[in-house]
Amino acid sequence: GELTAWKTAGGHRRITKESIQAMQSQRGLNTPTTRDETVQNLKLYTQSKTNILIAEDDPVMQKVYEHTLRSLAQDANIHYASDGIEALLYLGQKPVDLLILDLDIPAVNGFEMLRKISVNQKLSGIHVLIVTGTEVTPDQEQELQDSHLTVLKKPINRAFLQGYISGFVSRAKTLKNQI
Repeated sequence: GELTAWKTAGGHRRITKESIQAMQSQRGLNTPTTRDETVQNLKLYTQSKTNILIAEDDPVMQKVYEHTLRSLAQDANIHYASDGIEALLYLGQKPVDLLILDLDIPAVNGFEMLRKISVNQKLSGIHVLIVTGTEVTPDQEQELQDSHLTVLKKPINRAFLQGYISGFVSRAKTLKNQI
């Protein structure tokens, strides 16, 4: 409600440049004068958001996440990967604050992903939430406990999931604002 915007015929939102500049001057922010400055400000804004990657191959579960996390769109960038290779490629290309991981995903399963993440220093700071319907063996259970990971069993309690992720996003936002 703070910016002047409209929807195109294709359903895309458009915001007027004047509206953005008015908001920036109202908040005491420097209004960029060049396209490069505008792009830099946009990069800083998106970097201040919490980046969440959801590695889930089930389209129904993806919809559940989409509906459950809709309220976080202002504070989080949410991306989906439908298999382990796609998720690992994304992790290698972009910073991720929270990985929501199904253990039973195609190509590279969740356990193998966890092993690859644990040996990569660049990825060691990622918080991982396991959401799975897979029955785990006692050895796998021990591996998850040793890694201090939170494990939610499917079917998930949507209210708990939303609260957990909202809390994570809120904490991450606070930490990013302190930097």
